Amino acid sequence: MQGEGIYSRANETNQGLLILPCYNEQAIITDSLRLISDYLDANDLPLDILVVDDGSTDDTRELACRFHARHYRSIAVLSLDRNSGHQAAILAGIEYSIAIGYKYSISMDCDLQDDLGLLQPMINNRRRYHIIAACHDNRSRDQLGKRLTASWFYSIANILGVKLLPHHADFRLLSQRAAQALIMLNSDSLFLRGSIMQLGFYVKPLSYERQSGLSSRRKSKYNVRKMTSLAING
Repeated sequence: MQGEGIYSRANETNQGLLILPCYNEQAIITDSLRLISDYLDANDLPLDILVVDDGSTDDTRELACRFHARHYRSIAVLSLDRNSGHQAAILAGIEYSIAIGYKYSISMDCDLQDDLGLLQPMINNRRRYHIIAACHDNRSRDQLGKRLTASWFYSIANILGVKLLPHHADFRLLSQRAAQALIMLNSDSLFLRGSIMQLGFYVKPLSYERQSGLSSRRKSKYNVRKMTSLAING
């Protein structure tokens, strides 16, 4: 694991970390970071950015570092030595947030299908709830294949007895305390959306409409095989 970054405001009051797991995202990473940075600045949101490069074989890491060099804001790039999977990349970001001392962390995908407008209500409610989970209220913008794999995923998870929030993926806020509890689970099989339900904290759901974002520029990372494997892991 390798990390690069600059000055962090983690010790300032209310400072949080936005975790962006990435794998072979060279087609969108620059535009994604630009749009996210502009949004955070325009709304004065107290979030630093962490790009977790999950062993990409393309120029994802280089483009993220190049963006940092051209734009002044607190951003770090954490590079995993090999492709360890989406869940492991998020967990690495959470471990980083604890090590640096962030008050809370928010994980979201870099394709901007998750609604940036939900960041403000998450931050506003972080003192009331240790875990805030974003749940998309419909999948009308998703392609048919994506809707089918999602339906199969929840069906398999329910059959296997996995307790989940409906339509919650990995767009969530964790307080420092919840993040530490998650790390202490020390599970061999990573399934974060199931693990957060075991931590003993109330999970506050927030509804949003999933966007198309930048997803049209590349293929979905989750096919039927990966969704089935994720459910079985859970």
